[in-house]
Amino acid sequence: MNSLLLAVVLAAAPSMAAPTTQKPVAGVLLSLLGAPTVTSADGKAKKLKRQQFICESDVIKTGAGERATIALVGGAELRINENSEFIVDSGGGKGPAGVSANSGQAWIHILHGKSGIDVAGPSAVAAIRGAEADVEIGKGMIVKVYEGRVDLRGPAGAQSLEAGMIGQVGAAPRRMAPSDYGTWQDPPRKDPPKQGVHIKNKPAPSKQP
Repeated sequence: MNSLLLAVVLAAAPSMAAPTTQKPVAGVLLSLLGAPTVTSADGKAKKLKRQQFICESDVIKTGAGERATIALVGGAELRINENSEFIVDSGGGKGPAGVSANSGQAWIHILHGKSGIDVAGPSAVAAIRGAEADVEIGKGMIVKVYEGRVDLRGPAGAQSLEAGMIGQVGAAPRRMAPSDYGTWQDPPRKDPPKQGVHIKNKPAPSKQP
């Protein structure tokens, strides 16, 4: 991630509005693969460009083999996988960021402890706070937690998922098997964290002389 660019966006975006849509800026596009599109208030789909501002209510769409990574102003990184369509409801700041989708997959990384994001699908909402997680939305919602804690809320109640757990609407949560860990992220999440351990809070091993 371009940390300097992200710092500028986090400082400036809450007071900014896009000149053509008059919608508040929600974030900035950090990277892309292929030719994903954004549909803004004018209803026209346009190809995304690196370092482009993303506004509230923008619809981000990816096709086969395409991906898009957005840094939201509230301090969350949103990485959208191929064949997905997400609406950026809020970039966050005063409260949690919010995105919604009828179908698709996204990896979310909360960049600092005070930020968060709600990912809404047709049947559930994943409340991600101080965590790293993968959310897949289709007929239901599947949440894989790599760090921290995620609350999955659906019609039948709520699940609280810790690092190393997978949960979905209508089923009991369980520990992830090695085959459950995502490989599409960059870098891919191939190595499971130890159960119950938050990776970022784990001190690095000291080097022996």
